[in-house]
Amino acid sequence: MHELSIAQNILETVQEHVPDEKRPLISKVTMEIGAASGVVAEALTFAFDAIVQDTPMRNAVLDTVIVPFTVRCRECRKESQNESGYMTCLFCDSPDVSVLSGTDLVLKQIELNDE
Repeated sequence: MHELSIAQNILETVQEHVPDEKRPLISKVTMEIGAASGVVAEALTFAFDAIVQDTPMRNAVLDTVIVPFTVRCRECRKESQNESGYMTCLFCDSPDVSVLSGTDLVLKQIELNDE
């Protein structure tokens, strides 16, 4: 389950950007997960919840936002979305497409409660 190592990386990244004294105030960490990234959002949330339990961030929740896999056809110039990472235009069946979104994993936001 590579989601556990991803959760560890999220924790380390948050720790790099939030001072020690502010970590207990973290309420939410928002991650954008590409639909074709290979990351299972539920498994990542489970791993994150487990990994923060013995840290000052134990009250933080992981909010996941799924970003659709989107391609643009170089033949017909149309954009199409699918969940499977299908690398063919859904309109004209051309394999000549460029990926616009849906393959990345991005730490988008860290929210803290007011002091």
